[in-house]
Amino acid sequence: MKLIAKPFDDLPFLGNKAEVIDIHYDLEKLSVQVGIFDADIDITIIFDDIVGFRVLDEGDLSFWWREYDLRKGWFYSVESGGWSELESKRKDFISVDCGFYQEYLIVGLNECVSVISKSKPELVRIKILNKN
Repeated sequence: MKLIAKPFDDLPFLGNKAEVIDIHYDLEKLSVQVGIFDADIDITIIFDDIVGFRVLDEGDLSFWWREYDLRKGWFYSVESGGWSELESKRKDFISVDCGFYQEYLIVGLNECVSVISKSKPELVRIKILNKN
């Protein structure tokens, strides 16, 4: 399966040392905090209308890294070949029939987050990290 993804339009590429530093899910929304350490910026992204999400060590996604790694971005909109396509091959994956959804991939130095959502994510905070 070939992954086809593009960098997420509404979020700038801010360096190549991105790390997922916090994930919070409260049944209504998913918030993913990413530290861009070479730019000293901390970004929180909110996903509403979640179909599902998963967190994997980047080593478990190594077959994607020839094309999608931190040199080209850290936040991607997946067009095909991602986790949702893999799940949709299961007969019991009922979300494939529940309407439009989009997959996103957040690439970190250690962890990667795949998110399937029915709505576009929202940037809720950008702040300069404290270097203390």
